[in-house]
Amino acid sequence: MRAYLQKWDFNQKQIALAQVLINNDIIGDMTTKSLSTEKAQEIITHNARQLNTHPKTLFTLHHLFWACDAGSYRSLKEYITTDKETGRLMPTLAREKVEKVAAWSARQGYQKVQDKSVTRALKPALRPDFGGIPVDP
Repeated sequence: MRAYLQKWDFNQKQIALAQVLINNDIIGDMTTKSLSTEKAQEIITHNARQLNTHPKTLFTLHHLFWACDAGSYRSLKEYITTDKETGRLMPTLAREKVEKVAAWSARQGYQKVQDKSVTRALKPALRPDFGGIPVDP
């Protein structure tokens, strides 16, 4: 993957973010591999520090990545639900875990981030009104 992203002129920080999202399916693992919320929080904290970004930003990206991936499989339809308030796609079997980790990530204090390129590059997807993947009623 790294070679292709370099070929397509992704910078090292973008490549690092892509690798974190692809190699750490936090939401999928909470659903299928019984990843605990505590372990998910540890992974997010570690990776957010590595990427020099906020845990909430990283968890939002994990949720977006999961929704794009899982939402593309019709065979998974029975395992995915839509949150009526936010329009977000949620895993049916791990909804409480996902909500707990999302709430935790939102409460994390903002550490000073020297490099805001991850947040700046993804700003349109991180708007407060975005709420995940829009779903038609």
